[in-house]
Amino acid sequence: MNVVPSSLRLSAQRALLGAIYPEVRLIKVKLVGQTIVVTTVAAAPLSEIASDALSIAATEIVADFPTFHLEEHIVVHAGPLPRKTYLKKDGSISGRIENHPRHYSHMAKDRIGHSLIPLA
Repeated sequence: MNVVPSSLRLSAQRALLGAIYPEVRLIKVKLVGQTIVVTTVAAAPLSEIASDALSIAATEIVADFPTFHLEEHIVVHAGPLPRKTYLKKDGSISGRIENHPRHYSHMAKDRIGHSLIPLA
């Protein structure tokens, strides 16, 4: 398992504040060599505003690491998230709780009130 450096996780969390729109289900950031890979899983195609916000956030992340490159992916996936593919502890920054059996009233909320839970 590749553990994302805490400096990268913190940079991503800071950059993503205010950039997560209702269509976004999960954002995953990982480091592959000298490349920062940002993967967004959305329930529906992203609006232009949401796409731009995420692109700006990704640029802010890579700006904190000037010797690194950036790779962005957007995956539209409306069905249940396969745990092995998306929910590993190797870079998930946050994801919306969807039919989660436990109550997370103390967790942060996204811009429309969905609870967010750290996935790592």
